[in-house]
Parts: sequence; structure tokens; C-alpha cells
Amino acid sequence: MRLKFRHIKHTLFYSFILVGCIDPYKPKMIEEDINALVVDGFVNTTTNTVNVSLSRTLPLMEDYAYEPVTNADVNIEGEDGSSFLLYNNGDGKYSLDELSLNESVKYRLYVNRSGSEYRSEFITLKPSPSLDEITWEISPDNDGIQIYVDAHDPTSKTRYYQWVFTETWEYATEFISSFILENGELRIRNDNEFTNICWATDLSDKILINQTTHLTNDVVHKFPIQFISRNSVKIARGYSILVQQRALDENAYNYLQQLQRTTEVMGGLFDPMPSQVTGNMYNVNDGSEPVIGYFRGGAVQEKRLFITRAELAHAFPPYQTFSCSVDTVFSVEALQALQPHYQPLYDLMGAIFIAPISCVDCRVIGKGVLTKPDFWP
Repeated sequence: MRLKFRHIKHTLFYSFILVGCIDPYKPKMIEEDINALVVDGFVNTTTNTVNVSLSRTLPLMEDYAYEPVTNADVNIEGEDGSSFLLYNNGDGKYSLDELSLNESVKYRLYVNRSGSEYRSEFITLKPSPSLDEITWEISPDNDGIQIYVDAHDPTSKTRYYQWVFTETWEYATEFISSFILENGELRIRNDNEFTNICWATDLSDKILINQTTHLTNDVVHKFPIQFISRNSVKIARGYSILVQQRALDENAYNYLQQLQRTTEVMGGLFDPMPSQVTGNMYNVNDGSEPVIGYFRGGAVQEKRLFITRAELAHAFPPYQTFSCSVDTVFSVEALQALQPHYQPLYDLMGAIFIAPISCVDCRVIGKGVLTKPDFWP
């Protein structure tokens, strides 16, 4: 799992309007392209994997979310002289599985593209303490559910925490298409051909961090990580969240905190620009080049939470989907003329009841798939 930087483009440059002026003030930095390298890398010693994302910042006026850095050589280097070359997966993504690292050795990230060399500082691989529990409760005003995490380190050596999560939810269409049009004829769908139930998955795009340096004990209690509205499709039928906990050092925490303020608070005249958010990456030959990002790693802790619709029935009414209507045609030829925008629901004595595809195919109304996840109950 990787921290997403898709919001960076929107926060790289600010435009401020002078109050009381006829014409808005448009600073040059709106269109200026500092072309900074953005690096996000994490070594997971629990799964023995490493994932690195490379991109370039864009001017605010560009339509694209980011510009991936492709065809780079990306290596993990150890203080002991070891080196591991990552695979190029395209779109600025680099990874390596079955990575065997010595947790007593410090490592750094090395990037080379077209002769431009970048390195991170050497990092210590930090183990995460126990992720004790994931809990949830109905919000006080009954407008949704709040999800929390609890954690603690009995040795009080962690103090700085980060969480990332992956959500999966089940959703369904309003109607079920029991028939399918094939080779000019209607037939009943096989069990594996129904399209009314899907499972969608999404990665967190939040920076979720907390520190316990102000506490006597290294304990995190009921830290909120996600809120889901009562009207969200995510809790229409069933919901799952997989939370991964990472331990940070103070420098990594400070970097993420500054990035959090820049990307989530936004808008203050004196808020730091992302180019001022210093990580642990640098240009080997040009220290003045801005580089955004942080390379870190260690053992992680994971837990999964399931929430069923039955657990929410007492608090929230059934989820209301789209307003779908049923029409009727009286021949296969008439149905063929409406394909693929309409699909058959059932055939009753020559009358073919049909509905828009968005009412019977869950892939059309969301980003889900028909394959049930292995972990789903």
C-alpha cells in the first residue's frame, strides 16, 4: 500500500485574489513548473515487498493529476553493500517481491533516470507494535459511522504512528436480469452470469498519523481513521476495512504532518508550499533541486473489520438506490434494437420486461467487479 500524492498537484500552487480589486491577482507561480520529483517509497518487511512511486509535479493549470516518471532505475541499497533492483511496472510504479532484508542493516533508496541521480538518507527499518483493535460506532447525530483504531507499545519505543487502509464494500443493482440475449434468443442466465452484485475496493488517500510523546504511556485510543455517511453505498449491504499500521521515526512523522497540513488544510497565505516540505530524498549532484518525498520502511501490523447491514438496520433505513423503471417489448427483435442500453429482466408469456443496464449491471453504476473477494464472508 502506498500513500497517494494525487492531491499534491492541487496544493503545489495557490492563487490569491486581492479583496477589493477589480481584476484578480494571478501570481506567476500558477503557471510556473518547478518540475519537482515526487517520491513515495515503503519497504514492508512483514510481506518482504517494496513499492515505490515516482512522479513529477505539474503547474496548477494543467489538466492531468500527475506526470509519472517512467524508465528509471530504482534500487534499494544497504549499508552492507547489498543492492536490489526494482521492477518497472509502468505508470511510475516500481516494486519488488520476495525481498529479504536484514532488519539490523540500514537501507536507502536510489533512483537514476537519464543520468539524474537521487538518493534517500539511510533509514532504520522500524517494527510496528500491536494494532490492538478496530472499532466503530454510530455517530452521535446518527448521520453515519465512525471507525477507530487502538494501539499501544509496552516498551514506549514507537511514539509515532501512521495508518493506511483499504476499503471493500458490496453493493447491488435495483433489479436482477434473469435472462440474457444470446444468438438472437433469450435464455435463462447461468449462476455465474448474474450482474446484480459487485464488490468495490478503494485505497485510502488520507494522511493518518498520531503521536504519543505527550503521554506517559505509548497508547493510542480511539483514533478516528474513517467516517462513512449513512447514505453511502459503502454500507448498503456489507463493508470491510483492512487497516495497516506503520511505526514512524520523528523525522518521518514531521514530514507527513507538514504534508498533511499542506494537502488537507490548504489555502492559507503563510501555509508552506509542498516544495518547502523537506523529506529525506535529494539530488546527488544538485542539492538545490527540490525533491518531494520520503523513503521509509519496517514491519507492519494489519487487522480487518467487517460491518454487516444487519448490524446497522436498527440505526439506518435501507439504502435507497437509483430510480429505475421497467419497460416492456414484445419481440426479441425489439430488444435487440435497444441493446446494450437495455437488458431483459424476465419473459412472461411473450412480454419481455426490460430495464436500463444501469439498473441491472452493477459494473455500470460503480467501480466494482463481479468476483467475490476471497476474504469476504
